[in-house]
Amino acid sequence: MTFAIILVAIIAVVLRWAILLKIQRKINYSPADESVYAATSRYLSQHGLRSIRRVAGEWLSTPSLHQWPPPVRVLWLVWGAVYATLSTRVHRGLAVGATLAGSVLVVVATAMAWRLYGPVAALGTAALVGSSPLLLGLGRRALIDVPAACAETIVLTVVCLGVRWWPALVVALVLMLLLKESTRTFLAPMAGWTWWLWGDLVAVGVVFGAAWVLYELALWGVTGARIWTFRRAARDAIGTRGPQESYGSQYCRGGLHRLIVDLVLVSPLVVLATVHGRLELVGLALSLLLPYASPRLSQQLRTVAVVDVVLRMAAASVLPWWLLPVWVAADLWLWYRVWVRGQLYDPTTMNLTVLLEMGPRK
Repeated sequence: MTFAIILVAIIAVVLRWAILLKIQRKINYSPADESVYAATSRYLSQHGLRSIRRVAGEWLSTPSLHQWPPPVRVLWLVWGAVYATLSTRVHRGLAVGATLAGSVLVVVATAMAWRLYGPVAALGTAALVGSSPLLLGLGRRALIDVPAACAETIVLTVVCLGVRWWPALVVALVLMLLLKESTRTFLAPMAGWTWWLWGDLVAVGVVFGAAWVLYELALWGVTGARIWTFRRAARDAIGTRGPQESYGSQYCRGGLHRLIVDLVLVSPLVVLATVHGRLELVGLALSLLLPYASPRLSQQLRTVAVVDVVLRMAAASVLPWWLLPVWVAADLWLWYRVWVRGQLYDPTTMNLTVLLEMGPRK
């Protein structure tokens, strides 16, 4: 059985790479986020990584500037800069980084399920996470969302190893925070998950406190600015303080309701299966959703991709092995229809319903 699980995990990763890399050249890159990442990578490769401080200074002085991505995404900027020094195909390099992160995510999620529930649940997790339409769709884009979901899943998995692994958890938390700023939203539910598994509130406080201090120091050392100085860009604000005609105000509002609806649209069978899934995993998924459902934030399914991973673990813990091919086939069909044939970029409710022919076309 152990050999079978390892074999399935390897097959899932290989197939994921084969599928995504085969169609990588057919994708239409977005002139918004993806091109900004690529241009920033080229700039940093030419001027050196120390120029991140200049990027941070310009971004802080003009928060609505579209020229730079948020400079707190240190690890992603470094990855892009390093790749840009090796190749001129920066868009493809960033997309390959997302694909690689998605493959690592499959392995890490499988290990977490095995640790918690045994080899059968691990088998289902490898199959369901490997065929996630959301992760496959974002995994062929020059975007940071899948790497962020991978980092978040690594944190949740390290917690399952036990309190003696607390140094590894500190490192995982710091790397997660340095990858994308929105991961801070998940710190509270992650601390709750750690407390539930470890049963030691003092240890949880020490680990998360140490991780935050190290994160602050690392961010200050790279960007030259403190974390509280990085206010949100005006174009991303939701509510009375931001422009009501902004993209987020039009398409990314609705709180928990919108996030749950979008999860059902991209993973209908998996969400149905979680009704009988592991209660602790369903509770973890809900706790990860709740902070991000704040009306002050932009409710984007891309940013809570880790919830899709947790829900798939919950479904895999109860699904019999002979049903997995049906679930995987349904997921791959939805992914092909929406992301490949439909060339979907941003999985908002409107875009998903249009491509699934559930609503009027634009």
